[in-house]
Amino acid sequence: MNILLATIIGLSFSVRTPNDATKPLDYEFAVRASKEAGNFQYFVKRDWERELGEEYIDTQIDITESVGPWYVGVKYVDKQSKFYTYEQARIGLTTKILKAGLAITDDGTMVNFTFKKILKENTLECKINIDFSTDLKTEIWDIKSEARKYITKHTHIYASFNKEFFNGQVDEHYKVGLGVKF
Repeated sequence: MNILLATIIGLSFSVRTPNDATKPLDYEFAVRASKEAGNFQYFVKRDWERELGEEYIDTQIDITESVGPWYVGVKYVDKQSKFYTYEQARIGLTTKILKAGLAITDDGTMVNFTFKKILKENTLECKINIDFSTDLKTEIWDIKSEARKYITKHTHIYASFNKEFFNGQVDEHYKVGLGVKF
């Protein structure tokens, strides 16, 4: 039952005009679930999107279990919209805000560093997560940040920034919206 405790579930939908006026409207529908605190943490997200008339499905899964100073985990990213996929098995040492270890892939072993911090003060919450892996020929950066201002106990406005680099490919998202926490 620990998997469901403190789970955050998010849904988002956006429509925008494409850069090419001859194409239909671009859209993105995203579903995500995450648990950001405790020894067992996860982030699972699936996006269905259309960009310039082409439809894509993007999937991200990041699961980590910490035991004492050690952690193990897996990360899987399939970005059909940006034409790259990678998967990693991870192991290393952890503190409250930093993980350092190895990310094992089909192609070899990478070093991995993850910085994660959540700041809370009254009705303001700020999160930053920077994940970096390299084997000196491949670099992967995954940067996520979000600021929330709670209007009520369960309602907030937010601004988020997500940017992922994979060997020169870039996937970048900015969002502003209204959130409800159940």
